[in-house]
Order: sequence, then structure tokens, then C-alpha cells
Amino acid sequence: MKEKPIPIWVKSILIIALGLFGFELLSFNSTFSDAVQKVRAEKAYFNSNYLTAIEGFEDLLTRHPEHKNFTMKLGLSYYKEGSFYKALSTLGKLENEEFSQSELKTLEAAISDMVQQLDRSDSSLNNQGVYKS
Repeated sequence: MKEKPIPIWVKSILIIALGLFGFELLSFNSTFSDAVQKVRAEKAYFNSNYLTAIEGFEDLLTRHPEHKNFTMKLGLSYYKEGSFYKALSTLGKLENEEFSQSELKTLEAAISDMVQQLDRSDSSLNNQGVYKS
């Protein structure tokens, strides 16, 4: 019995699939380590370990600066840690991004709280004569 040759289109698809598989295999280590880093950072955030979360999200943002969720969690971690100026600066990068209603509520509450605390701090310093000439 004579074997039929494999059609060229089947060979082409096979070559493309192997190429894609090879590419994914090469980038797997980076993708896997980023996934592990994301899980660690988010776990730290939800366990109120904000210093660890800050380190994790900062590291992730060096490789994924466009990722709004990392930026949001970094800003909220700064807020929870009491670094209001860093938090506001980080969250300011999200100005033109779209968010869900719950994310907006969280961000608005955090920003409002920081502004109030900074205003109180500023008033307290002013009342103590720190800003007077």
C-alpha cells in the first residue's frame, strides 16, 4: 500500500505550532516567575503585609508598567503603609484608566482619607507656627 504524502498546509501548520510552542517554552521561566511574584505580592497585600506587597508590585511594574492593577495595588499599599505622598503620586498615574465601581469606591475612599489626613497634618503644623515667617 502506497503512503500518501503529507499535504503542505498540514506541514505548515505543524511548523508554525512547533515554533509557537518553542517561543512559549523560552518565555515560560519569565512568565512563571512573574506569576509567582504576583501571587506573593497579592497575598502580602491581602494579609496586610504592605512592605512586602510594595516590594512585589514595584518589581512587577518594572517589567509590566502598563498593568493598572499592579499600579493600583502599589498605590494602595503605600496608602496603607502611611506613605501618602508616594501613594498619591502612584495613584495619579491611573488618571485616565477605567475601573469597576468597586475599584472606584476603594480608590476614592483612599484618596479622600489621605487628603483629609494631610490637611489635618498641615493645619496642625500651621497652628504650631511651623509655617509662619
